[in-house]
Amino acid sequence: MIWLLLLLAVVPLTVITPFFYQPFWLIRVISKIFKNTTFYIPTKQNYFAITFDDGPKPPYTNAILKILDRHRAKATFFVVGEQVEKYPQLIDLMRKNGHQVGNHFYNTIPSILLNTKQLEESLTKTEKLIKQKGVKLVRPSNMGAAFFGSSLTKLAKSKKYKVTLGSAYTMDWMNPPRWYMRWALTRMLRPGIIVVLHDGGSNRQHTVDILPHILREAKKRNLKAVTLNKLFLVK
Repeated sequence: MIWLLLLLAVVPLTVITPFFYQPFWLIRVISKIFKNTTFYIPTKQNYFAITFDDGPKPPYTNAILKILDRHRAKATFFVVGEQVEKYPQLIDLMRKNGHQVGNHFYNTIPSILLNTKQLEESLTKTEKLIKQKGVKLVRPSNMGAAFFGSSLTKLAKSKKYKVTLGSAYTMDWMNPPRWYMRWALTRMLRPGIIVVLHDGGSNRQHTVDILPHILREAKKRNLKAVTLNKLFLVK
């Protein structure tokens, strides 16, 4: 009976844990399986990327931009089209401050629930809104980031997009404890890693609060936060 209870406790934990913490060996294995998706970028340079999803959304995007500027860090924002329509000035501010803007589709309907036509409409509508420059990046929306089909991969390839996920993720949109987010993200920091955070959706104060800590820890390790465009270019 005790063994059964232990099994019932361990199995769900084993399934859930990778969504809150990703050991680097697991990221390397996943990268070899899903070769058309970017999880991290191998590099000998002390660069890593911080990315933000679901924005722009005041006051969180504004606060994040100020923190990044204070720490002389650059980031990539995967923005949602309908949010861009509400706050176009924030897209201008992102670019003015040297950050990159990526495509996170028009709304937060999970990409896995959209057919090919709906995916294309959502992608191209957002592309027109953000006037994407440089390497075109797309990140599947909502839980579609974890579960997306071949339709998105084929569409991205036809539109010359790079499907970009990440390699350091603590499910910050669920507002886990700040101490845990600081601990986990600090443990996962390394060259070439892609941190996934959120500046949009609901209350993102947890993310705003832990960001300075992550940037300070990166600086201690001589790691510099750069845009994905720059990370793609380094070896």
